[in-house]
Amino acid sequence: MDLAAPRDRVGASRRGVRQPRRVTGDRGVARLETASGVSFHHIAAARAETERRLVERRLRTASVQVDEDATVVLMGSWGRREVTSESDDDFMVLLVAAPREKALPSIEEVAEALGGRTPGSKRQGPQAAVKAIEVV
Repeated sequence: MDLAAPRDRVGASRRGVRQPRRVTGDRGVARLETASGVSFHHIAAARAETERRLVERRLRTASVQVDEDATVVLMGSWGRREVTSESDDDFMVLLVAAPREKALPSIEEVAEALGGRTPGSKRQGPQAAVKAIEVV
């Protein structure tokens, strides 16, 4: 499975579906720092931690098989690029197709690769969902 960096997929087309353009938060934070004269070093540290842990997550999920019409999306602090030592792995599997049995990857496969709990257990770990998007 490839957890591509968001900028790797900007404007890319997958099965005719245009990917949304990504606006980096750095521009907004940098502008706010300049305008306010206040340093947001905690956000900068969280962004650096996000990048470091994203490399780790890519390595851990490299062997997970992903269907052509599927992708895994990290959300929450990952999406905001504000991962800290307290962050867990919130993710969903998106299918650009009608829902079907045996779609890959399964939530359990991704959770296991990320090193967390499987959905429904009470231990701390990834929170997950599967969402199918039917393209007409």
